[in-house]
Amino acid sequence: MRAKHVQKGSQDGFIKDVQKQGKKRASPQPFSLSSLQSAMNYHASASQILAAIQSLYEAKLLSYPRTDCAYITDEEFDYLVANLTKYLGLVSKPVALTNTTPNKRYVDGEKVEEHYAIIMTKVVPTKEKLASLPKLQQQVYDLVLRTTLAMFADPYEYEETTIITQVGDVNFKATGKVPTKQGWQDLFDDHKADQQVAANLPLVHRGDQVKANLQTPQKETEVCQMVLKDSFYPLEISSCGRSFLLFY
Repeated sequence: MRAKHVQKGSQDGFIKDVQKQGKKRASPQPFSLSSLQSAMNYHASASQILAAIQSLYEAKLLSYPRTDCAYITDEEFDYLVANLTKYLGLVSKPVALTNTTPNKRYVDGEKVEEHYAIIMTKVVPTKEKLASLPKLQQQVYDLVLRTTLAMFADPYEYEETTIITQVGDVNFKATGKVPTKQGWQDLFDDHKADQQVAANLPLVHRGDQVKANLQTPQKETEVCQMVLKDSFYPLEISSCGRSFLLFY
């Protein structure tokens, strides 16, 4: 591979390519113990999370916790469908849950050995009952609830835009997403503070001339950034790494 060096400072560039593509993303699979611990790890330690799940299991609100399976069987799916309205009453925002036919991504009895994924039980607590639980138990139940209900919602749909900008003899790539149908993401709308914000890209066309300002990162672990500047819109896109050294 040939190394290419990028000069720092302001210089001319141009939009080499713009690609747009419609995409869909299915909701996450139900939780195994390890995936639930991973999803909750910013709230507490793995042992604390296990203790919270165990307490919810003993209270008959969640299924058996020590499972490494991400699937449920038709039996569990049927009782979830029967209780959808009650479960949805625990979520702050109404969401359309119309996919009531089993999907192999989530429901596959052949992949369930001893214990199925962690889901809600047939016992649906009241909002008052949930509010009386310790904070971590509330957070665990809420995440399991939303993730389980997501299998009944439509896929999340978005348009992905990729912009290739050439500065000198080096290409830079920027990617941004614009939602076109929220689908199951509606279940997590009030958790947006915890979600990574996708890049907002300017409206550009192939061949457009731009001004690039290449900036040196302050730390070795930081990523270099290029700012495309016109009279309206600054855009940061990832580039090479330290010292603007790119390898193609």
